[in-house]
Amino acid sequence: MQQKAKSIIFIDLDHTLLDNFDLRLSAARHALQVLFPEHALEEALSNYSTIIDHTYAFEALGFSSFSHYWNPIEIYAILVLLTNDNYFIKAHPEAAAIAVQSTWADLVNLDRTVHRASRSSFLSDKDFFAALLHVHEDKDRLKTFADHVKRILPDPVFREAQQAYRQNLAWKPLDDAIQFLRRLQESDFLFYLVTEGLAPVQLEKVSLLGLQEFFDGRILVTQAAAEPREAAEILQAAQNIISERGQFPADEESSLDYLTLAFFHGLIRKWADKCNRQFYGRVLHAVQINPAAPQERLHEVEVLSREEWLARPPIKLAMIGDRYDKDLLPVLELCGKEKSITLRVRQGKYKSVPHPQQSDTWRSLTVSFEEFSQVEAFVFDPKNWEAIDPVPWAKIFDEPPSIQSAIYIDRAKKMGVPSVQKLARILENEQR
Repeated sequence: MQQKAKSIIFIDLDHTLLDNFDLRLSAARHALQVLFPEHALEEALSNYSTIIDHTYAFEALGFSSFSHYWNPIEIYAILVLLTNDNYFIKAHPEAAAIAVQSTWADLVNLDRTVHRASRSSFLSDKDFFAALLHVHEDKDRLKTFADHVKRILPDPVFREAQQAYRQNLAWKPLDDAIQFLRRLQESDFLFYLVTEGLAPVQLEKVSLLGLQEFFDGRILVTQAAAEPREAAEILQAAQNIISERGQFPADEESSLDYLTLAFFHGLIRKWADKCNRQFYGRVLHAVQINPAAPQERLHEVEVLSREEWLARPPIKLAMIGDRYDKDLLPVLELCGKEKSITLRVRQGKYKSVPHPQQSDTWRSLTVSFEEFSQVEAFVFDPKNWEAIDPVPWAKIFDEPPSIQSAIYIDRAKKMGVPSVQKLARILENEQR
C-alpha cells in the first residue's frame, strides 16, 4: 500500500516574514537625527545605505560586518566623517581633517578589490585582509581614515545614536504573516523556517518577532549546515604555502601572498557555495530523520540512502521566499520543477528585482504574490499540491570542479614572472 505524502513547507525569514530592510532604515533615520540636522538627513541616510552596501571595505579596515549588524557604534563615527553637515563636526571642527570625496573613492575601490578576490562571506580572514591592504594603492590613506574613526569613537554622541536606533527598531512580521502561520499550526502541514545567515543573528530576529511558538526546534540556518573543519584545512594549506615564501624573491612576496590568499579564498567560496547548494538537501534529510526537531540534527545529519528515503513517507515540498536566486532556485534544482512548489513574496529589499522569464503555467517555475493572504489561499488549495509529484531522493554531495580556482591558476601561469608561475604549479598540486 502506497504511503500518503507529507506536505512540507519551507519558509524564508528576511524580506519574507518581515520587511527587514525598511524596518532597519526606519530605525536608522531616528538614529541619524541625533547626529544630523533635518536638511542633511537624506544625504546621511543615503551614505548610511552606501556603507551597508560596501561593507567589505570596512571589514578589511577592521570594522564590523555592517551587512549583518546595522547598529554598531563604528557606523555612526564613520558616517559623520563622510557626511559634511553634522552636529559632531560642528562641535569638533578638528575632526574634519579627511578629504571626503577621495576617501569615498578609496573605500569603493577597496570594496571592489575584495569582491574581485572572491572573499567568502562565510569567512573574514585577517591574514587575507592584511595581505590585500599591503598591496593596495590607497592603503596609507585608508589606514589613516580607520585610525581617525577609532579616535573619535569614545564620544558619547555615538552611543546616543546607537540607543535611538534600538529604541525605534519596531520588529513586526509582514501583514497577514501571523494569520498564515496560525492557520498552518492548525493544519496537517509540516512547516519550517529555512533561512540563510548567521545562526545567532537569525535566532535573535525570531525572538524579537515573537515567532518561537511557530518554529520551536524547526529553525534551520545555513551556518549550522557548514562544516568549519573543511574551511580551516583550506586556510591552513594557504598559510603553509605563504610560510615558505622565502624561496621567492623578496620584492615579489606581497604579490605572492595576495595571489595565494585570493586563490584559497576562491576555494573557500567554492566550499561555501557547496554548503549553500547542499543546505536544502540537508534540511530535507534532517526532516525525514526527525520531522519534529530537525534543527538538532542539521549540522551532523547523515544522508539517507535511496532505499531508506523511499521506505519513509514521501514528501511534497513548497518553498516560500522573496529571492528567486537564493531561496527558490536551489529548491527547483534539488527537487525538479514538477516536484516542488516555489512561491515568491514580493516584499522587502528585493521586491523590484526582475523575475526570470517563465512560461504561462505556474508549475514551470514560480508563482509571485504581493501579500501573504494570497500565499495562504494558494497553499491551502489542495489542487496545487495534487499537481506536483513527491520529491525524489536528494543526492546532495556532488561537487563540481572549482571554476574560481582554475581562474587563479590560469592567471598565475600567464604572468611573466618565473616564481609566480612556480606558485601556480604549487597551487595546482594543492587543489588535487
